[in-house]
Amino acid sequence: MDVEGNRLVSDEEGAWQPGWIVIGCVELTGDPIIVDTREAGQPVACLMHGMEEWDAGSYIAGSIGQCKDAIAKVRLLMTCKEPERTNVPVACADLDAVVAEIAEADEYAHADAWKALLAPSYRSARQQEEALIRKIKSMSEQGMKLKDIADALQIPLKQAYSYLRQAKNKAD
Repeated sequence: MDVEGNRLVSDEEGAWQPGWIVIGCVELTGDPIIVDTREAGQPVACLMHGMEEWDAGSYIAGSIGQCKDAIAKVRLLMTCKEPERTNVPVACADLDAVVAEIAEADEYAHADAWKALLAPSYRSARQQEEALIRKIKSMSEQGMKLKDIADALQIPLKQAYSYLRQAKNKAD
């Protein structure tokens, strides 16, 4: 229904379809996430609003079950990165890897749609990475060895090395 109570559901192309059930929305844009109950497998899609039509959007899963599996992969990344090391942040590369895994496991899942859904996580990861890069650069300039930096920050040595390289590349 629109704000005046007019029915928006119609079989016309570009209109809200009778078989669409809203199961969520994108936090940043308000775009609805729907299950298409009239299509085989009942795929899940993120539709774009504000375009005067509802046929624009991207699939995020081939079914509600596959969507649930994809969300479980994201949740596992966010909650169990390295439980024995409390300070290891989720990096953008970690998010990219889970998005690639989701897209590989489900032909309906569009990586770009998942990246848009995970935009707040990417933003947070970038901010954490930039803070770590600055901290590692400072510690290195103070003469600390890379292993000592990694131990002090409780991050893997490989990650500390990667961030130090990024700091040096930014300086160049």
